[in-house]
Amino acid sequence: NAREAPRRTAELGLGYDETDGARSFVRLRDHDLFGWGQQATLAAIASEGGGGLRAELLGDRLWAGGPGYWLEAEAFDERPRLFTKGELLGRAEFDRDDLTFGLQASAGPSILTRLGLTGGWLDVRSRPGLGVDPAREQVRLLSGAVVWDDLDDRDLPTSGVQLRLTAE
Repeated sequence: NAREAPRRTAELGLGYDETDGARSFVRLRDHDLFGWGQQATLAAIASEGGGGLRAELLGDRLWAGGPGYWLEAEAFDERPRLFTKGELLGRAEFDRDDLTFGLQASAGPSILTRLGLTGGWLDVRSRPGLGVDPAREQVRLLSGAVVWDDLDDRDLPTSGVQLRLTAE
């Protein structure tokens, strides 16, 4: 007997690495948000190296017979470690807010092409001893990707391979 996968899922992840120390995420998913197969994801991510929120909406068709689409919004506080000549200076601090809209088309079950436009802001905060000047930058980015995906699962694959070519 086949059983349908749950429409809504909640995921929790925990980990540790030398760079960011403890890290965690909580991800909520709905695989049929509006009843037409749209996939929605909301994720909260936290670590010593930063944290933030990411929301994504994927759809198979923007209009009848048209391409698929994706809409992604991100708000992150990033704190990467800065080094000079191998010596740790501390953590820089950046706030990044982005909104991306893109179109996507697939060729069969394994090939996906994407073209997207991102707009947003990057705020650089001054931190003592790092020599980083505060600034606010506007972000505009055109991106494209071609993906060949033979993985058995998008999030936790156990077999297969994925080849991704991207350009920004």
